[in-house]
Amino acid sequence: DASGALRTLHLCEAPGAFVAALNHYRHAERPALLGDDRRGWRGVASTLRPSPAGFDDRFVTATADRWDCGADGTGDLLRAQNIAHFWQLAGEGSAEPAERAASAARGFDLVTADGSVDCSADWSAQERTTAPLFVAEVLAALGALRVGGALVVKLFTFYEGRTAALLEALAAAFDELLAVKPFASKA
Repeated sequence: DASGALRTLHLCEAPGAFVAALNHYRHAERPALLGDDRRGWRGVASTLRPSPAGFDDRFVTATADRWDCGADGTGDLLRAQNIAHFWQLAGEGSAEPAERAASAARGFDLVTADGSVDCSADWSAQERTTAPLFVAEVLAALGALRVGGALVVKLFTFYEGRTAALLEALAAAFDELLAVKPFASKA
């Protein structure tokens, strides 16, 4: 934003792994991003509300001022008004009109999307089941990112035609598209 802070948006974030990873990265690799919110990191996260039964949301509760669950408070990205809310949020960097105008032209520097859907009833349908959420995450991210910004999206597999088509669209929207499998993830 106009203050030089890194602006991040974390969609479908709870329990908080992407935020925790970014926080670790800035401490270990980018200490210049440390400091108060205005100079270092201006992050906002969203998640589905209310939390599913049995979900540990202590991180969300402890950092409540950093969470924004959309226009209707549900955090449901399958609702168009919530996607539009995050697009609008991308333009709100400061209460000062001049800074807000500069921020609106810029958007978020980084958007992460960590969403999933319960697929325990049929793991073989996981990609098909999560596809609508994946599309919504990408749509929300593309409208909220600044030109030249970065997007990190969690996927489980990408064998289905519609997933491949969305990856092709992302390849066209960004200078570089990487598929990375973390060492700690399942086989």
